[in-house]
Amino acid sequence: MAAVELLRDVNHDVWHAFRRAYGDLDTAAFIALCTPDLIRAGGPTRNAITFEEYATQTGEWFAVLTERATESPSTFDSSSGS
Repeated sequence: MAAVELLRDVNHDVWHAFRRAYGDLDTAAFIALCTPDLIRAGGPTRNAITFEEYATQTGEWFAVLTERATESPSTFDSSSGS
């Protein structure tokens, strides 16, 4: 498969889905992009967390943002086609 086709697939399968899920603060859709063997390292606390912990933290963060009725903290616009 050519590099251009691979990039198109990544954009379609991962990037656009990521932008849509994050922009919509959709925890289930966002976490569905991750594999259950995910380990997230770093962040402000400089530690490693499991998939389950990451899913919980993401859900809590999205809930806070939804409660505040603010826009997501990124510049992603889920309504844009790019």
